[in-house]
Order: sequence, then C-alpha cells, then structure tokens
Amino acid sequence: MGPDMGTNEQVMAWFMDTYSVYHGYSVNEIVTGKPVSIGGTVGRRESTGRGVVYLIERAMNILKIDPEKCTAIVQGFGNVGSVAALSLAYKSGVKVIGISDAYEAVYNPDGIDVEAAEQHVLKKETCAHFTRPIMSIQRAAHFAVRLLAPCAVDRVINGENAGKLKCRILAEGANGPTTPEADLTLEKRWDEVFVIRTFCATPAA
Repeated sequence: MGPDMGTNEQVMAWFMDTYSVYHGYSVNEIVTGKPVSIGGTVGRRESTGRGVVYLIERAMNILKIDPEKCTAIVQGFGNVGSVAALSLAYKSGVKVIGISDAYEAVYNPDGIDVEAAEQHVLKKETCAHFTRPIMSIQRAAHFAVRLLAPCAVDRVINGENAGKLKCRILAEGANGPTTPEADLTLEKRWDEVFVIRTFCATPAA
C-alpha cells in the first residue's frame, strides 16, 4: 500500500502497525511512505513532486520558456503539489500564482508565498483562510498561465475543459488527471499545449 490523498507518513505508520499487530512482529514491507525512523526511504514523500518539476524544467528548456517569466497554477497542495510548488518557486524561479486543495483555491497574480502557504497548511491542514480565496478549484483551467499542474485527483482535465486550457505546459502530477476524452482534444492541440505524462511509481519503502 502506498500513500495517496488524505494520507501521510503517520497514516502509513498506523497501517503498518495494525497489520504487524496481527502477525506478532513488525512487517515493514506492507506499506510505502512510512517514516524513515521505522524503515521508510529518505526523500520518498518529495520524490514525485520533484520528479514532476524536473520534467517541467526539461519541457521549458525544449520550448525555450524563461522560468523567471513563467507563471504556474498547482492544483492540489498535498504530498505532490506542495513539493512541486515549492520546487517551482524556489528552485526553478517560476512565479506560482495559484494553489488549491480539496477545500479552497487561492489565486494571486503577483505570486504566492509558497513557503508561508506550506507553513499554514502544516498548522491548519488546509489552504482555507491562508489568504482571500479568489477562484474555485474547477476554474483553474480558465486562467491564462504558462504552466498548469494538476497534482491531486483524477479526471480534472476532461472533455469539457480540455479545449479551454490556456496553459503552454500541462504537467500531470496526479494519477490519471486527464480523461480519454480530454486526450483526444489535447492531441489536436499538441502545438498549443505541451503535455507531460507522469506515471507515478512507488519506491520499495
């Protein structure tokens, strides 16, 4: 079992502990994403988000996009989205202007303080009340940004909104965020929207 939406290292540790109780000894291999102190892998939580950003940097290089002139919206601010947003903002130099979670989405055309947002989420467990909510989660597709990264739920890019995307790069950070209907539309828009497919693999620990 690997961590997904609504879980973290603590939850995975509980899974492992409960399973181990029934076997009478510690069964580390039953879950991934557990704390390093009980057999987890250093960097496991950050790996997917960092991998997405690595591919984004490659795409920007291919498309000759200056990262410092690039704006981004990251849908999802959990294990993948928060790491991706932090890496984009502080490693790549991209201006992150939108973030969201299951409860609220925040948009600031002047850029979001992603580190402050992360600290807020660590305390409150949600983006809600970090700053004024300006957009709904589903409206992210209508904003003109260079980069859109769906890093939460599946099927958010669908047949209805795929033709309305105004981004140059669509970087998949979630599992299956694009529907088959959206794929057909995006294939016709290949010269407008550069799609990064990311199939998330789970490390052994």
